[in-house]
Amino acid sequence: MIQIFCTALLGFTASLHPLKTSLRLLGGCFLLIAASSAYCAEPATNVYFAGFALAGNAAESQKAFPISSRLLQEKNKDGTFLLETELWKHVQASNHPKLNIKQGLASGLVAGDSVAMAFVLEWENVSSETVAGKTKLVADLHGQILIFDFESKKVIGSYPAAVQLLDVIDGPVNDKVKESLIRNLYFGTSGNSVFAQAAKRLPLVSVKPSTGNYIQIVSVDLEAKANQTLADFHADPQVLISRVADAFGERLFENNHVAYIPYSKGSAIGSKMAARFANGDVFQLQLPTPDYRIHLTVRGFKKQLLDSNNVEAAWGYAAYMNVAIKSYDDSLVYLDSPFKFALTKNVVSGTHDQDDWSAYQETALSLIDQITLQIAVPDSDWLKQWSDGNSTKDQLKKLSGILARTR
Repeated sequence: MIQIFCTALLGFTASLHPLKTSLRLLGGCFLLIAASSAYCAEPATNVYFAGFALAGNAAESQKAFPISSRLLQEKNKDGTFLLETELWKHVQASNHPKLNIKQGLASGLVAGDSVAMAFVLEWENVSSETVAGKTKLVADLHGQILIFDFESKKVIGSYPAAVQLLDVIDGPVNDKVKESLIRNLYFGTSGNSVFAQAAKRLPLVSVKPSTGNYIQIVSVDLEAKANQTLADFHADPQVLISRVADAFGERLFENNHVAYIPYSKGSAIGSKMAARFANGDVFQLQLPTPDYRIHLTVRGFKKQLLDSNNVEAAWGYAAYMNVAIKSYDDSLVYLDSPFKFALTKNVVSGTHDQDDWSAYQETALSLIDQITLQIAVPDSDWLKQWSDGNSTKDQLKKLSGILARTR
């Protein structure tokens, strides 16, 4: 039986804990959603429901979202798309009085009445590993509510939402099992679907451009050690780059409540984001110009045996990253520091096909959560252990005033 748990932390951190803490295998669904009082809905304004979309063009989305791409084509008897119907059900049930959400785009949009809303999927993942004859499964869906002007295709705001499901099954994992997990994250009950979580974002939505400044991840680089790890596990570098960027943006939003612009591969000032909708339409959405630019460098990963006995072995996984935050033209540097973080995974004796790559990713995402927490409230002890101590703390103190302008 699948059990449901809610957490304010990034879903991945549920299966790995800081050093000297054991991993426990839990079947369940970890929901990433935290309400913030930093954003308020505007007085009643028309917002037209544009539906569900996959980030990227057809070729990119087919590769990045193989299961969601198939589900996206499923229709009801009346010809409407199942996923869009499910999303609309949650949006309609949210019933927020200050948002007059209308189904379908208006036939005659006019200036001042062309604000649209869509949920754009940015990451789909199913990973597994065998433990004592059982198969542990982790499934994820991450996306953004995008508010944009349909007439100009300019993005007004973005609000991330994500959901994760953990389960343990007997036997091997096949495509049918994977599809069942992802389907459950779309159509699951008890508020554990990604659409339910997206609907809970609606009270935060503003339908007017931010009066403050915007911040965006504009680059994610991989150093040689990181590339070697990807090669060892036959992992796609572009998938990791997108995942790191999306996760950093999600946690930056959650922990700092900033006006965040979604990451766009190869982005520059005035970049665009492609979104492919269920009917096949691809919109090139114009993103706001970032006032502050984030450059991330994934430096590498490390695995080390910490302890072992006849029952289990404790393995340490570490991730290393450099974070630089600069001005709109990169001429001013507000933060440029290295960070690292380590987690422990206890493996039962007899475990086969240990999923090291998923453990590395979980560690990296935990590191991202910790970094964005430090950006919000610097902690001397943490920074001394996992960064450059006072040097990084001084930069973070100065950065706090910069980020205040993005709220």
